[in-house]
Amino acid sequence: MNRLLRPLILILFLTGSFLASPVLAQDVAEQVPEIERAETYFEQALASFEAGNYEMAYRRFQIVYETFPFNRKTTAAMLMAGKALYRAGEHREAVSILSEFVRSFPQSSYVDDAQQTLELARQELAGAKDQVHSINLGVLLPMRSNDVVLSQSLFNGIRLAVEEHNATPGAVPVRMVFRDSGGDPRRVAQAVAELANEEQVDAIVGPIFSSEAIAAAAAAEQHRVVLITPLATDEAVAKGKQHVFQANPTITLRGRQMARYAVQELGLRRFGVIAEDDDESISARMAEGFQDEALQLGAEVKFFTVFPDPGGWGRLPEEIGTLQMSGVEAVYMPLPGSNTARKARAALEGLAEMNSNVRVLGNSEWNGLNLGPEVAAYNPIYTSDFLIEESDPEVQSFVNRYQAVIGEVLAARDRRLPVTSYDVTRFLLQQAARSRGRLSPEVLREAPAYEGIGLRIDFSKGEVNDSMYVLGYRDGEIQLVQ
Repeated sequence: MNRLLRPLILILFLTGSFLASPVLAQDVAEQVPEIERAETYFEQALASFEAGNYEMAYRRFQIVYETFPFNRKTTAAMLMAGKALYRAGEHREAVSILSEFVRSFPQSSYVDDAQQTLELARQELAGAKDQVHSINLGVLLPMRSNDVVLSQSLFNGIRLAVEEHNATPGAVPVRMVFRDSGGDPRRVAQAVAELANEEQVDAIVGPIFSSEAIAAAAAAEQHRVVLITPLATDEAVAKGKQHVFQANPTITLRGRQMARYAVQELGLRRFGVIAEDDDESISARMAEGFQDEALQLGAEVKFFTVFPDPGGWGRLPEEIGTLQMSGVEAVYMPLPGSNTARKARAALEGLAEMNSNVRVLGNSEWNGLNLGPEVAAYNPIYTSDFLIEESDPEVQSFVNRYQAVIGEVLAARDRRLPVTSYDVTRFLLQQAARSRGRLSPEVLREAPAYEGIGLRIDFSKGEVNDSMYVLGYRDGEIQLVQ
């Protein structure tokens, strides 16, 4: 028996009566060519179908009958694509493909099988007209006294995005379901289980902190529910997960993104890296990420220095020296989060003392620093995960709606949290609209890059957001570079 036919027949008997007719190897004459790559894709598609990954199965079956010339798997792939769409709940698309199959291959021995599935898909569509579907959105935030203000700000942004969505004509309605993350890993896991199993949520937004997010991520993966964390940066949150996404880039990824921009966009090849071993090693971890990415891209890191104390930023000529700086085109200096203006000024003054004209690259802590005229000429370039353009009409609309709905004036200093949760929720709901109410991991990975009012979101490279802003100084003014 054909090695592909055996698992397929097993699938057909296990997956219900509408698959009862076996899909034969191909009901065409022997002279139809066998294309090796088409056979490989077909086998991969069957494996995905058997594993219950119907979206992946559909895409691979589609490749077989759309990409390759007519071959021994063309009609079988088209039929199975329709079945995969039916199983994935994509009944309208299943009707379209199976109707085309019946029209195109009326003599096929698969026609009866196709018509059975086609009729089932049509019945589902007819029943759907009489049903009111909704998206259940879980919200997981801590309600401890110390966290209430943060949680309320994030919840306000989620609420605005949901109300905006629900006011859109024809939109699938969204219902919010709230749970307290509780600040305890066991409570977090229990809350995720309740949202996934009792409330049948389609996705969860939250929690806030990385410690809670790690526990929530493990539970979300166990219960196979999409979880997107708006703020957590710990690499352990989404690592190795399929259903967990981080909207906030991890610490090392921030360094990697700066290296990518420096090499691929600025054309730089020789770098120095300077960091500080702060309490949480944030500066050092960014530096490591930058170095790893630069080396992978074929660039050279001529020196890598991590100061054990903040005083090192004022000792660049002694610690680095002109000799090490020779031939370096740019220096990456991710600053820790305390006394950043003083450290940045000291570092740039040290570069000036060495008569170095290197490009200065940094992290978001370089934003808004008063560098002074003697060092402003270095015009540092840096990455940032968050940016609000006050002149943007969308920003003004958000601020006005916030005041109208929440009843509070949203000051500029208080915008980050509600804007972040608003962008994350709006991203989710846009993907739900694009996929007619479904929020699967595949939908988020295949989503187009999202440009929000404060965030950029892109999961095309993995479960961690891989999109940030690149900004730079010019004549003392900050400008968006990319």
